[in-house]
Amino acid sequence: MIVDVASALYAFFSGFGIPTYTTNNVPETAVLPYLTYDFTVSKTLASTPLGARLWWEGTLPAALFEKADEIGARIGTGIQLPCGNGYLWMYKGEPFVQAIADEDERISTLYLNIIASFDLN
Repeated sequence: MIVDVASALYAFFSGFGIPTYTTNNVPETAVLPYLTYDFTVSKTLASTPLGARLWWEGTLPAALFEKADEIGARIGTGIQLPCGNGYLWMYKGEPFVQAIADEDERISTLYLNIIASFDLN
């Protein structure tokens, strides 16, 4: 089951044309821009927060916001991802997008608030 969730989440988040890593697993050789996401698994029929972050070079460049819009559009009012013998639903949390400060002023980061609901068999 956990392998299925990992595969479904990676397939979704890696589909936006930039390198994708799970949170805290970014290689030192990673080059901006990239996306990180939290890997969480919850029990069946439960919902859990699932954050993602977009990391970009520059002071809030337009491309950063465009990528957040692209992800938000794909999620829409909810997206169902096949996952093993079941599925997981992803919804936009509220607020969906938040700018967060980085220690390095040359890096801009947006946090995407996503909720995942699991129906895993």
